[in-house]
Amino acid sequence: MARERHWVSAGKWMQALRKRRRLSQAAVDHRTQEISERDQNPDLHVSAAYVKNIEQGRNRPGLEPVRSLAEVYRVLRKAVLGKYGLEVDEDEGVLCALRLPDDMVPFSVIVESEKEALAEVLRQCGSNTTRVLSPDEVARVIPKLWIELLARMGKTKLAWVIKGNDEDTMGRYLPPESLVVVDRGDTTIDPGPTWPSDAARPIYLFLLESGYSIYWAYQVGRTITLIPYQPGETRPVKSLKTTKAAVCGRVIHAWRLPVANIKPAASPQKKSTIVSPKKSKIVPNN
Repeated sequence: MARERHWVSAGKWMQALRKRRRLSQAAVDHRTQEISERDQNPDLHVSAAYVKNIEQGRNRPGLEPVRSLAEVYRVLRKAVLGKYGLEVDEDEGVLCALRLPDDMVPFSVIVESEKEALAEVLRQCGSNTTRVLSPDEVARVIPKLWIELLARMGKTKLAWVIKGNDEDTMGRYLPPESLVVVDRGDTTIDPGPTWPSDAARPIYLFLLESGYSIYWAYQVGRTITLIPYQPGETRPVKSLKTTKAAVCGRVIHAWRLPVANIKPAASPQKKSTIVSPKKSKIVPNN
């Protein structure tokens, strides 16, 4: 099935940058490979196929591809990130903002309200373990505008997740103490590890026997392979049968929660949120 084209406008802009430099997609592949070798970071390499997907609006480039593409195209990294609704926070990494349709509220309006909203999420819902917010918590701390914007993009089956202080499965790609939006309508895992880079690989929320956790993954038959982020190493993989790993959905947005001396709120004892492994659906716990 063809991948949806969510970032057409930004993709055309990226294509215009490349053509202004009079570079082919293969040339961008070659130059980013040189950058990758120079900096000893394989994630900086952007293949010609990945460049094509970016320009067709099928992929939003991750941090490393943005860094190398900005260097090749001779533009500011901040300018590229801005086209995809991302803002650089030099102290805390990247603050990922909602991608806005062209006819809706300007990005700057969302950014102005984001930090206050995220501070409230941390104050009321912070957690040492990864957990899914209950409907009551979503109603209290998630701005209605964010939900409306996601709905305009066709994202209505959502789970709002706190990635706990104690979970560092995804390293810099999705650090602990993040607010994560999961598309519960996208539970299909790709059949094999075919992504051009770590930055392009989809991230999924799972319900394991030990609780919720977030990983890269691929599936062959009935076996799901969970892949944590391990820089500079060959990753030892952990295979689990699908009966032991329920796919709750794919991560589509994330925010790094602000650092603050606030004691995380206790996980709710009533109306906590769980997943039914058989159906992989998020349901309220009675």
